[in-house]
Amino acid sequence: MANYDWKEINEKLTLYLRLEETPIGLKWFKSREECLEIPRIRVQKKHFSICQMIWQSITFGWTLAILPENIGVNYCQQVNGLRDLDEGFHSGNMFKGVWFENQDAAKSHHQSLVIPDEKHEAIGVSPLKAGKFEKPDVCVFYLNTAQAFMFLSALIYKEFQKLEFAFIGETACSNLWMKTFVEKKVGAGIPSFGERKFGACKSNQICVTVTPDELVTVVENLEALHKNGLRYPIPPLSLTVDADEGFPKHYFDY
Repeated sequence: MANYDWKEINEKLTLYLRLEETPIGLKWFKSREECLEIPRIRVQKKHFSICQMIWQSITFGWTLAILPENIGVNYCQQVNGLRDLDEGFHSGNMFKGVWFENQDAAKSHHQSLVIPDEKHEAIGVSPLKAGKFEKPDVCVFYLNTAQAFMFLSALIYKEFQKLEFAFIGETACSNLWMKTFVEKKVGAGIPSFGERKFGACKSNQICVTVTPDELVTVVENLEALHKNGLRYPIPPLSLTVDADEGFPKHYFDY
């Protein structure tokens, strides 16, 4: 696992979480040429949103180069590190009268976003199991809430930390893969309007993003939780059964 055996990681995630959506990796490149050297990488000729291209990789198994010219909206390029910020971005005008009633609210929203200091020329996206990136910057998962609960519980199984996640409205990617890319911290949250309109995100899903090292921890600890009897899918106890039957016996010793 230490060498990122992506096939093994994918198999164990499928075993313990019964994943419905393909986990994908994202990698940022300062040189577009380096990105385009990836074997059998697709370069799209149409305009797409970044979340749309992420879902193309999830749905079709494609390895894609996300280039600035693929993204028709400057804002989408900027929040994902593919374009320098400018006055148009800082003004908040794009969201005024759309997601926010006034310019101050829209401007404050834009100022809250997690954006890399350096501009990059390309982002690669590919299913983790394809092994196209030896070490992606971010691993992205779309999970139902029970899968997400087990995934995050595995993350804190051996070293507890209180995980807190913000809600900023539209541009959820800032709190998800951008947070993990820039701050090297787990991201989790409600997918945005855009991920549902342009991507194929389902209404019952949340997005969770982690670094490869965090993912190795999750997989190892899912195995431990499984041995403890804590498994997905979580079997529900009947609403009319005595609740004592559902607790481990030692719970009553305290």
